[in-house]
Amino acid sequence: EVGALFRAEFERLGFATRWVDMPPAMQRAGHLVAERVGTQGQRVLLIGHLDTVFEKDCPVPPWQIDGRRVRGQGVSDMKGGDVIILLALRALNEAGALDGRTVRVVFTGD
Repeated sequence: EVGALFRAEFERLGFATRWVDMPPAMQRAGHLVAERVGTQGQRVLLIGHLDTVFEKDCPVPPWQIDGRRVRGQGVSDMKGGDVIILLALRALNEAGALDGRTVRVVFTGD
């Protein structure tokens, strides 16, 4: 679900996107790759991850709701950083700073 949301946003910015599945035996999420290819300047690679995975036998509950707050492992994790990547690229795009540049974003699953 999270990957699909980010994918749609990158496509709105003119990035070509693809989803890379992991082998089924790994039982892990795949990777979102978003790319704009250009011929000017240095290439840029930005990396983040999409999820936090807890093993089935983890003794600590992954999260709990306390009123209006969610507390637990991974609740703020990398998604905030992923949003910052997206918003920074949106601002650079609106300023024309991405024109002609090659930018690749890889958001991995854990």
